[in-house]
Amino acid sequence: MEKSANNRNYIPNLLESPYIAFYHVYENDQSFCVPYYVNKTMYFGFYDKQRKVSYSFSQERLQSELQIGAFSSPSGITQDGAFISLLRSGLLLQLHESGSKINDDLMKILENSNEDDNPILFIYSLK
Repeated sequence: MEKSANNRNYIPNLLESPYIAFYHVYENDQSFCVPYYVNKTMYFGFYDKQRKVSYSFSQERLQSELQIGAFSSPSGITQDGAFISLLRSGLLLQLHESGSKINDDLMKILENSNEDDNPILFIYSLK
């Protein structure tokens, strides 16, 4: 309450705190995706409704294991229930130049793009 008094922006303080902050819950027929922050670190929580199992991964871990450089919180859901995030060509090209491993298929797309291109849609779901 103190941090948000008089319409002060409390988000920076919340992101640095040990509290969990999240911005949106994305849901499809089979799962939930909840991006959230703890101590300035972004996580993605997934819940499989059918198996009743939850997963939590740091953004850094997902980016590294999937070799996609950097991606954002979901921006929507496809008609068949997959989550959609954005990959920014310019940022991915910079990350690749600084030594980040980028998926070979994604590199093929990036080779034909530049900084000013529209974002690449990254479509994913739980299996």
